[in-house]
Formats: sequence, C-alpha cells, structure tokens
Amino acid sequence: MLARLALVPRGRHLRHMTTTLDTLDIRAMQRPDTSAYFMPKPKYHDMLAAITSITKQQLPHTHTSGNKWMNKKDFERKFDLKVTSAEFIMLKNQLNRADKIEGDERSTVQLYLAQFHRPKRHKAKAGKNKRRVEVGRWHGTGRRKEARAMAWVTSAVPSIPNTLDTVAEEIARACEAVELASNGKEPTVRHLPLGEVRINGMPLAEYFARGTDRESVLFPLQVVHKLGHYNVFVRVNGGGHTGQAEACQLAVARALYLANRKEHQELKKSGLLAADARFVERKKTGKPKARKSYTWVKR
Repeated sequence: MLARLALVPRGRHLRHMTTTLDTLDIRAMQRPDTSAYFMPKPKYHDMLAAITSITKQQLPHTHTSGNKWMNKKDFERKFDLKVTSAEFIMLKNQLNRADKIEGDERSTVQLYLAQFHRPKRHKAKAGKNKRRVEVGRWHGTGRRKEARAMAWVTSAVPSIPNTLDTVAEEIARACEAVELASNGKEPTVRHLPLGEVRINGMPLAEYFARGTDRESVLFPLQVVHKLGHYNVFVRVNGGGHTGQAEACQLAVARALYLANRKEHQELKKSGLLAADARFVERKKTGKPKARKSYTWVKR
C-alpha cells in the first residue's frame, strides 16, 4: 500500500504534470494505406496484390503468350527493388493470368500491365557494331588443370607456290625442321618455311624445353596430316609446363576442327576435342599426400 501511495504525485508535482500534458502536441495516429506497410517489401506486395485483384474478377479469359514480360534484372533496375527468384516467378505467374483477360476491361488491364513489358532492344544497323569474321582464321580455347590457352590457326601460304613439287619440298623441309626442333637441334620452328608455331610470341622450341611438351602441341596437326599447312599462334597462362602444353593441344585441335570439319573428323575420333577434367587431388590433413599414409607403428 505504501508503495502505491509513493507513486501518486502530490502538490506542486501534480500541477507541473498537468501543465506539461497540456502543452504536448498530441495528434491522431495515422493508419497505413495498405496492409503491405507491415511487409518486408511493401512495393512488391502492393504490385502483387493489385495484379491478384485483377485476376479475381469474373472476366472472360483467352490464351496468350507469356514471353512478353521483362526479366528479373530489368525488373529490379526499373523499380529499384530486389526480389528473389521465387518472388519474381510468383509475380510473373500472376501477370500471365491477368494478361488472359478479355472484354471491356482489357484496355484498362493492359494499360496497367504495360509497365511490366519487356523493353525493346534496338538492333544494330547493318555495317555498324557487327562482329567481323576473318576468312582463313579460326579460334579455339583449351584448358588443363590450372592452365588456360587460346589458339589462332591461319592458313600458311607457301613462299614459291609455282609447282606441286616445290610445295612438296617445302612441306618436307618443314616436317624435318619440326623433328629437329623437337630434339633440341637447329633449325628451330622460327625458320620453318611453312607453318609457324608460336607460344606467347616465342617459338615453340624456345617456350617448351621438353620434347614431350612440343609433341603434345603439334599432335593435332600430325593426326590430320596438316603439319606445315597452318600457322599457329597460342596464348597460354597458368599451371605448369605439362598443363600448358595439353591446354595448347586442346585449343589447337578445336581451332583445326573449325577450319575444316569434314577433313578433320579424325580429331573428334581421337578424342582431342574433349577437355580432360582431371585435377590433382588435394592433400588431406594428417597425411603426407592426398591418399598416402604414414607407416603405422604399434608402439
């Protein structure tokens, strides 16, 4: 009882409280416009509620295409609103249902739904911003382990293409030069009369010191019997020597296949167009290697 009496203001304290309450500016609490005010995304739920109210009307429906709506990125950019994939699919389903409405209300409904239409993409004029296709040049990419390679293959033009015998002699000299280069002897690939192979701007024999790596790069050309018929330029990075050599092999094989698919079917049969997805297995804790274990000791 004493505790209750102590809480009741008396005398001058009561007069002070009365004057303080009289001076307060107390306004009536304003109600939110919609129930979506209490949702985490009021703007999105207002849209969904408006479209749902349209679909609930008893109006005739017809079949229409649902490919006219903007995608998720355009929607978020236009309305400055982040939505999940599930929320966007729900909104799109309601748009498809609302778009099927026919009758007198269709013009009003379509006017509201127009804000969700897919924006028109302006087509580039002919001759401007058009990707240039170079004749006699083919591009291929390859990967192996951590190495990535891009290869460009171009037709090699003989220096003196007067007779077939001259061309055959030059091809024979090119093959002989490649064999000498693979063994680390002169002449190097730089002096090839037909078909130059460069890796990152360097001759093949200078970039790859091991003969097995050089053979890997030239193997696609040997399979199709076109050694010396093409100039090969490769850019490769990442990984070690073996990974880079096999990445170059895949890139060159894919570029050759694009050059002439009918004559180069042997590349596909040999499996040179498929990437080798094997990676080095990671080391495990408590083991010296990926699967190797230490010698077990009983005591």
